[in-house]
Amino acid sequence: THTLTRTIPNLAMSSSSLMRGLCQEFVRGMKVSRAQKGLYGGKSLGFGHKVSHSNRKSKRTWHPNVQNKTVFSEILDERIRFKMTTHALRTIDKYGGIDNYLTKHSHEELNSMPGSYYKDLIHNKKAELRKAQRNAVAKAEEEEFESELKMEEAEAAAAAETQEAGTEHAGEGEKEKMTS
Repeated sequence: THTLTRTIPNLAMSSSSLMRGLCQEFVRGMKVSRAQKGLYGGKSLGFGHKVSHSNRKSKRTWHPNVQNKTVFSEILDERIRFKMTTHALRTIDKYGGIDNYLTKHSHEELNSMPGSYYKDLIHNKKAELRKAQRNAVAKAEEEEFESELKMEEAEAAAAAETQEAGTEHAGEGEKEKMTS
């Protein structure tokens, strides 16, 4: 599991502001890059030169296009707020939603504390849903088996009654033949 969930177990909270607080608590005393506080999709600062008309070069940086966005998690059934690059936003659309994006990427690929936190929440919720579905299927199969068993018992009882009734009628017919 990821270090955030190992350090702070049983995270059942779902608020984005609470997540920011947890991240701040977790990183206290550690140097964390800005990209680890959001979904940057592998984008980082770009370095190079600004070249003038006279071909003079001066150093400059290019910053990733970071936006504050709220995305909806279908599995968690809530809206989640992230700082994310437009590249990450396009990738989320490509994967079909934030749930698929987070589950298909490893913690190392995400390199994001909130992303890893929600990835673990989604994973746990999926496990709960699978368990509930298996229990529902098992219960339905058990009920079906019990109803089939009751039907077989009822058919056997009906067959026994008809057989008894048939032997009684057959006995009366033999008596009539013997008397005639």
